[in-house]
Amino acid sequence: MSGLVFDISNITNELQLARRIAGDFLQNPKAVFQELEDQLDFLRTNYTNGTVAWEIDKQRPIRTVERTGEYEPGKGGSETVFGELSSKWEIKRVHPKAKKTYPASQFEVVGIASTVARIFRVGEQGEDNQLLTTWRTEIGLGSAPGCSFHIQLGEDVGSTLANPLPVPRLPSIIATPAAALEFLLAELFQDDWKTHLTSEPNGLQAWRSIQKERFRRLLNWQLKHTNVESGSPWSRLKREMPAPDMFVAP
Repeated sequence: MSGLVFDISNITNELQLARRIAGDFLQNPKAVFQELEDQLDFLRTNYTNGTVAWEIDKQRPIRTVERTGEYEPGKGGSETVFGELSSKWEIKRVHPKAKKTYPASQFEVVGIASTVARIFRVGEQGEDNQLLTTWRTEIGLGSAPGCSFHIQLGEDVGSTLANPLPVPRLPSIIATPAAALEFLLAELFQDDWKTHLTSEPNGLQAWRSIQKERFRRLLNWQLKHTNVESGSPWSRLKREMPAPDMFVAP
């Protein structure tokens, strides 16, 4: 096993909490989140050695509500915008050691692990919505040229906002699609998202616990590999890969 491993129950719980906490800011939370959960449940209960695509289809993304100017503090922006989130992770079932037919508790990332955020300007009457900006939150495998956890600007070749070069690969502390969703919401709804969290919505305490533990492990890993006595801290971090059990070890 060489890819990063995640706990299925932890990720499922994270998705359920994200839907609960972010629901008022989303247009279509139930169906998309349920599909993600169903995909994981199928992997958990069905024996397979193959690679499975765990994904939010680009044609059926998570979509935020439309708001004017809230991407700036004090609603100081002028554009009416909304965001979309899609993702694709290539994963494999980690078979239980006791018996392969038992329900699995973990999956391993074995290929692409990319979550794409897009922000659109709402078109005037009769006009199409305009894609303004997009970025990808990614986890790289051993052969990845950038830091293992990174963000890239633009989309893949073929997009109207495709980046002509695959750089920069900006270091990130965002690991999962649900965490990438919170990042998108905090950017689009600068004041309202902060106020919403201050009110301690139902589920926030459990969400906070999941995120704190994951951030703690990821930041400790970054600190370990930047505490160097020779060479460059950044170059060291860029070439290091996390242990497969970084997020699941006791």
